[in-house]
Amino acid sequence: GLFVSVLLASRLPSPFHGTSLICFAVGIFGFFPIFRKKLNQNTTVYLKFTLFMFFLTCLLLCFTSFAMLLLFIITTGFLTFVCPLWLQYMQRYKFLISGPWDEALPTLRGPTSFKH
Repeated sequence: GLFVSVLLASRLPSPFHGTSLICFAVGIFGFFPIFRKKLNQNTTVYLKFTLFMFFLTCLLLCFTSFAMLLLFIITTGFLTFVCPLWLQYMQRYKFLISGPWDEALPTLRGPTSFKH
């Protein structure tokens, strides 16, 4: 993320714009993951922050495009609720097929002597 920001900053019209983009990128890609990790220690605060970010995104998309807002809500709902349920449903059809394409299972035969 930071490398792309540096590349984009070189294309901006002034050093002020480039510096602003780099500072924003450091905040987003450098400090925000640390902040989210600290929030994850308290699940109630983490859930509230996640819902706040979701509704903030919906609010900002509402001003931008109503179609994008609907697409965002449908996609988020599908990925959050439908896909995990679908995965649990599909687990009953999972079975082991042994063939040459499967991963190797190492077996230990005990101590062996190597003769050269």
